[in-house]
Amino acid sequence: MYNYAKGHQGLVQVKKGFLFDKSKGIYRVVVKTRGIPCVSKLKNKNNIREMMKCILTGLARLHQGNFIHRNIQLSNVVYVPKSPDKFNYVLIDFEHGFYNRHACEKLSGYDDNTLTTAGYYITTSEMYQLEKMLKALSSRILSNQGKGFVEELKSKKLTVGLTLKHSWINHSS
Repeated sequence: MYNYAKGHQGLVQVKKGFLFDKSKGIYRVVVKTRGIPCVSKLKNKNNIREMMKCILTGLARLHQGNFIHRNIQLSNVVYVPKSPDKFNYVLIDFEHGFYNRHACEKLSGYDDNTLTTAGYYITTSEMYQLEKMLKALSSRILSNQGKGFVEELKSKKLTVGLTLKHSWINHSS
């Protein structure tokens, strides 16, 4: 998954990776994306919209490769000041990432609507998790268009492609 993300906007980048530590039985990955927690930068709807464009662009790449992140939450988004590609928000932590449409265990941020009835976490589950993430920022999303966007994410009917084309995401003010 880290290799698939390599060179793509909105996603953490590997500097040195997949070193197996036999003594601990773990793989080690060194990432080169450095940033700060994003919450302090999300002061208004325009900052939130910018963050969403970055995350959605990254998720589009992962979903194209049949990968899912599975742990969408604000703590897994960092702000990278002076990003050369102008994608200042980056989705990090692929620890729980996996292939789309596989049964998986529930993570702490999941609720009864996150997984499908068959117990699968799928691409629309990611949109649902994004809605939950945006709920924490709802006091900064005041327009009816913005509130409607959040509700559409909750419905699990939007794909990442449709979400990137949504009028709220592409509205500038």
